[in-house]
Amino acid sequence: MLPQNSRLNKLIIVEGMTGLGKSTLAHFIARQLHYHDIEAAWIHEGELQHPLSLELDSGDIDRFMQTARTKWLRFVSRIARSKETIVLEAGFFNNLLETLFLQNVPSPKIYHYSDVLQDIIQPIQPALVYLTHSDIRKALVESFTRRGAGFKDFVIKFATTTPYAQHRRLAGYDGMIDFWVDFVTLTDQLYDRFRFKKIALHKSSGNRETLNQQVLDFLAIPFVIEKQVTEAVVEEYVGTYKDQTNERRFDVRYRNHKLIANLFLDDWTCLIPKTEDKFIAEGWHFVVHFDKDSSGEIASIRIEGEDVDYLSLVGTVAKKVIS
Repeated sequence: MLPQNSRLNKLIIVEGMTGLGKSTLAHFIARQLHYHDIEAAWIHEGELQHPLSLELDSGDIDRFMQTARTKWLRFVSRIARSKETIVLEAGFFNNLLETLFLQNVPSPKIYHYSDVLQDIIQPIQPALVYLTHSDIRKALVESFTRRGAGFKDFVIKFATTTPYAQHRRLAGYDGMIDFWVDFVTLTDQLYDRFRFKKIALHKSSGNRETLNQQVLDFLAIPFVIEKQVTEAVVEEYVGTYKDQTNERRFDVRYRNHKLIANLFLDDWTCLIPKTEDKFIAEGWHFVVHFDKDSSGEIASIRIEGEDVDYLSLVGTVAKKVIS
């Protein structure tokens, strides 16, 4: 349980550039709250039923801003009435103010709109966790290396086809880098303008465990050690699993005392034990079940939980083909 004098923030916002680990960190915060019997919900930026999701309609920026403001008013009202703490990933800077940036809206107008949104969230004790990196180019290279060439091509296309990039004639790989440097410059300034509890965590200054402890100290949440799969049974899970419907292969490995799987592109996801045969996929709303055959040997994996708008895995069944 949390100390009796703890004052928990009802809204914890996790922000940062693509590839810095927002999902992993936001999920970690939500799990730690659950371990302290705190009602908490983590909202992944790609959730299909995202309460703040909004598409830009026919390029009408003012209408977009007004509709987003209305959504935020409803969202805050819901949180205020609930006992839950909400961990919101990439819903304030990214995927909202980012949309204004993409559409080449002048910075002063974005700053003013950010101030309007802050007035809305003030009643629910917001806290901001902002992931940063000292070298944007290096951070992107690390992300592309981890996730593969397909992800790099997607990011280049996404960045350089925006009105912002086209207005500034940003093209190709270097144009994509310039785009993200400009965006991070904006979010740095938005962080400085954020009036409530906040912390900037520098990804290049420490490992994941250090960042995790820093954010828990900031939120005054005592760390609870999570379950780990024991080395004695690791070999039961490790192997290659194949989805017979689409030939997709999932590799499960054991690295640094953790079970990991390639659920998304070439990236590796840590599998956190929930029960003997059920694992939480770190940074996702997926739950991976290891199903046994009649002889008691693990024969397949089955994925349940919730899909996101760019990754659909729920309902997947993959049979073990290589131990």
